[in-house]
Amino acid sequence: MRDVFLQDYAQYKNLVHIVYRPKGKKTDYVCRVYDYSTILIYVGWVDLKADMYVETLKSSEDVTVRRSLLSFSNEYAEIAMQSTNQKPVFSQIK
Repeated sequence: MRDVFLQDYAQYKNLVHIVYRPKGKKTDYVCRVYDYSTILIYVGWVDLKADMYVETLKSSEDVTVRRSLLSFSNEYAEIAMQSTNQKPVFSQIK
């Protein structure tokens, strides 16, 4: 990844532009992200535990009852940011 920035493009305002160069290529490519509400971009791979998004309500030998967050909630991004020591290169939470 070379760069991440906000810029207008055509009729769209404040698009996230991700400039990157694929392995073995000589030119840079641009990925434009439209219609985002929450986005986190990290450099490299960040391991996040899948269990951090669920809460165990009741557990026994036979059954475990869990509750997860609502889909597309901003809490997902906030929990992800708190669960790792690595800082995102770009973050936008609306």
